[in-house]
Amino acid sequence: MDTNQGIRQKEHIQDAISWYNKFLGFRVEGGHGVKFIFNNINSQNPNKEYSFTLRHADDNYTLLDCDPYLGDIQELNQTNDFFKFVRIMREKFQATTLKEILVETGPIQTQHPLVDLPMDKVTDAIRMHLKIHFDTPGAPQIKSLDQFAFGLTRKKTTQLFYQTCVLATHDLVKV
Repeated sequence: MDTNQGIRQKEHIQDAISWYNKFLGFRVEGGHGVKFIFNNINSQNPNKEYSFTLRHADDNYTLLDCDPYLGDIQELNQTNDFFKFVRIMREKFQATTLKEILVETGPIQTQHPLVDLPMDKVTDAIRMHLKIHFDTPGAPQIKSLDQFAFGLTRKKTTQLFYQTCVLATHDLVKV
């Protein structure tokens, strides 16, 4: 590889890293293992960081740290598809954020007809989370509710479905 080609390749890599930092809030740090850090995940706190640290030795990945903890990484060692694994971890962090957003709500006591009522905080937080997801360049514009509900309890999944229906009644999402 000649020097100019090497410089162009390095510039291309730097541009890609800048794009990931800007739009996905993604960065990598070295140290004892490699730390992958995400922000722009929590719509109510976009600066909140989610991270995991991996070590690779003897053709095996070891999870050294994960904040918040999401479980083991056996799928990475089974498939060895590192890029897919990083995307899956981001999706799991997003699912964790949805769990934080979905809070217990009491039954609605009023039987008044709906007259374009303002959205409650939970619905608005989910709206913002979906907006961040779908406004991310390169993100798929269609996503199954099953993918958003990954890791949620049945109760939380039901609440997410309900809130999605509320968003649909405001013409903010298509279902």
